Amino acid sequence: MRHWIYIFVFFLHLMAFPGYAQPVTEATTKGDIIFGLRAGYSLGLGYYKDFLSNSYYVGIDVIPFVSKYVLFEVDAYFADYPIDKVDKSHIYSFSFSAGPIVYFQLVPFLELYAGVALKGNYFYLKFPDSNKNEQTIKPGFIAKIGFFVPIKYGVRARIGIEYGYNQLSRKDFHILNFLGGVQFNFNAYKRTKDVHTTETTTQGVSRNFAIAVKELKAGNHEEARVYFKEVLSYDKNHKDARWYIDKIDAAAENYARARKLVNAGNYYDALFFLDGASEYNGKARADLAAVREKLASEVSKLEKQGISLYEQQRYGECIALFEKLLIINPGNNTCKLYLPRAKTRYEALQRLR
Repeated sequence: MRHWIYIFVFFLHLMAFPGYAQPVTEATTKGDIIFGLRAGYSLGLGYYKDFLSNSYYVGIDVIPFVSKYVLFEVDAYFADYPIDKVDKSHIYSFSFSAGPIVYFQLVPFLELYAGVALKGNYFYLKFPDSNKNEQTIKPGFIAKIGFFVPIKYGVRARIGIEYGYNQLSRKDFHILNFLGGVQFNFNAYKRTKDVHTTETTTQGVSRNFAIAVKELKAGNHEEARVYFKEVLSYDKNHKDARWYIDKIDAAAENYARARKLVNAGNYYDALFFLDGASEYNGKARADLAAVREKLASEVSKLEKQGISLYEQQRYGECIALFEKLLIINPGNNTCKLYLPRAKTRYEALQRLR
């Protein structure tokens, strides 16, 4: 069961970043044909709950018909339920079902579905110790609910829960399936490829650059980098896209250096790298604020040292100290007063030499 929780969290992660999907071309659309593979964890319930161990199961599903809000699904899967307290004995279940599913697009990268289907189960009961095996076919039904998560190029993820019912030996045989799977939408793949082949270079550059700038302003620098790279796939000589990528990459390098310094307790040197990286790296911006807060108690001492250096006419050292102080405390009034004076006097002295 723990494995399926991990899978569910992974899919939630995908949902949180709609940039992974291309909603216009990937969404389920009338006329689509979809094929999928699934695997899951099946719980035997009802009368047989105390006699059977839970089972992993695998299956396939085909969606040959899609209308605006309804699709028709045919699926088949296999499950193996070990019989408790009877060594090497199993109930093998081969299930085939078909029925309608209602689906609705909640947001561009997430579709909710729910449906019911009639099913037939072929049960094979294996008892090796007694050499007595039994088999039977039973009708039943299955109800299902879950999500489709479009990813890219016709590929989409599926997560869901299914409840099934049959009778076996005149006893109620209930199952609860937790499933995860991958599907391929043939028509969505074609739509996506058509967009890429018909879209002109100018359109591709304009569309991706606009998205990249929007992501950059929102502080999503890695996502912005992805779209700037898309711009370069249309125009490898695009200067602005290359400039932004270089800035984002340089910020990532500076942030990596800053983290090493922070971990070593060298906060002052880390400040310069964090300040340089903060414009194009969200993590650097957050760490810069944290380090500034940590060094806030040093501001008064640095102000006094800077004034002392100014009065001793040690202008070069004074400038370096006040510039460091400005990184810790932007807008510091003492810096505003003394730093321009120190620079003016330092330059005057340099001209006299």
